[in-house]
Amino acid sequence: MSDILKGSWIGDLRGTQVANLFAEFEGSELVLRAGNSQGTFAFKGNIENAAVGHDLVLASVDALDRTTVTLRFSDIEQQVLAGRWETSSGHAGPFRLGPVPASVPTPTPENTTSAPIRFRTRTEFLPRMKIYREEIRDLTAVMKNMLSTPFEVVVRANRNGGMDNVYEPDFWKLPGLPRETSEISLSLTEPANPLSRSIDITVGGAGTTCSVSGTNDVWVGGVLEELKSLPYLRRRRFRSIFEQFGLSFNGLLLLFAIAYSADLPLFRRLLLFAITVGLAWAFKLLYDRTTASVVFLDDRKPTSWLDGPRLFTTLVGAAIVAAVPWLYSLFSGSFLMGLLGP
Repeated sequence: MSDILKGSWIGDLRGTQVANLFAEFEGSELVLRAGNSQGTFAFKGNIENAAVGHDLVLASVDALDRTTVTLRFSDIEQQVLAGRWETSSGHAGPFRLGPVPASVPTPTPENTTSAPIRFRTRTEFLPRMKIYREEIRDLTAVMKNMLSTPFEVVVRANRNGGMDNVYEPDFWKLPGLPRETSEISLSLTEPANPLSRSIDITVGGAGTTCSVSGTNDVWVGGVLEELKSLPYLRRRRFRSIFEQFGLSFNGLLLLFAIAYSADLPLFRRLLLFAITVGLAWAFKLLYDRTTASVVFLDDRKPTSWLDGPRLFTTLVGAAIVAAVPWLYSLFSGSFLMGLLGP
């Protein structure tokens, strides 16, 4: 066994799956942990026969999981371990690891009790939004600046009907990248020491979610506030009010129809209700279209008129509500008497 294979190493694996990678050499055994937005997976195996070009088979630490990982090293050097990985479930690709610098332990004074470690997670829910490629790339740079880590930001995007996990530098090189998608998640973590900090941002149909985790309350709160202050993530008052109360126009529409139809003949009353339901359905479609989350992956430039469609939809809703009294006056007058009957 090579004298190089000892201590802790960190890096990543790529291919049909992407994940952060952490390797711990314990004598003649290797514990390999891989983690991404789908979870953390651990494997363990003997490395006595480790050599370039030789296969090492690691079994899952979970007794109920029969998945194995085969490693074949192409480089075993002081500063890099590299090669290919392949799982028994059919996934494969390259991997690369670098050594973790040994840290000097801080002396602990005698007769003192260490404070318990508290892990804090704070989450902020923002309205549904439209975000552009330029803003996504800026956001990943901000995340890397706020969390110094050797790992890359993992992008999980809805692409061609499936969810892909790809490192951000590689994401924009994917062939057949669509012009836009309905959901995207950005995730950044650090090696555990003893617990890993993380920043997770998701833009999707349910809205925008920013989640920050760590053991330091000040860092967690500061990162979250800085994210919320970014122009494209900042909560806009009109946008929030419109998403919460926009469909109230449909409720007013039905109330007006009920109130005005009391003294109409049956046929005209049914016709008024039918038109009212049609207008409510049309407004619902317009509302859904206006408030939908959209992630633009092409080179389209951000616009300063993000709230313009919502303002237009609000005016349309007000006009639809105002149409009910006009319909009542039309149906209750003599203009349509010959067409609609008594």
